[in-house]
Amino acid sequence: MQRIEISDADYERLKALAEPFVDTPATVIGRLLDRYSGHSDQKKGTEANPLPMMFTEIPPLTHAKFLDGNLDGKSPEKKAWDAFLVVALNAALEKLNDLDELRKVSGANLKNGRKEDEGYKYLAEKKYSYQGVSAEDAMKIVQRLCKYFDWRCDLEFEWRDKEDAFFPGKRAHIHLYGSFVNGGIS
Repeated sequence: MQRIEISDADYERLKALAEPFVDTPATVIGRLLDRYSGHSDQKKGTEANPLPMMFTEIPPLTHAKFLDGNLDGKSPEKKAWDAFLVVALNAALEKLNDLDELRKVSGANLKNGRKEDEGYKYLAEKKYSYQGVSAEDAMKIVQRLCKYFDWRCDLEFEWRDKEDAFFPGKRAHIHLYGSFVNGGIS
């Protein structure tokens, strides 16, 4: 038996293709090789069905471009991860009416009043500042808020065509329903 090393990003891609409690990395790689080389149980001349590109966890979002999103009926004016995070934080603050409680529930770094250093951005209309985060961290915050408030969240994004991207050049969607995550690649 040979051992191979793969990048963390490729390992995450393998996990997305695996059937939980059934597959190992070796069985997923074997299926991929079978599909790639044309070995399947199907009749000659027919194409193998593509492997499902579904996931039940938020995938890595490195090099992912935000295309569209809706959080419990609210959408950002600007199509960006940061703008989507602001929609989520503001919607949660409207319900909680307490910045300290929002900080606890969301895990976001928030400050009362104006703070514009150390990556903080001031929201004048709400009179608080939040610290900017990566797309992955923004989605973790959004996911916590969806779970806490039992919100629905739908979003669409695309991985840029870069080597470190989870699925370079592919478009994907995520649906959050409270604590449930569902998504796929189109």
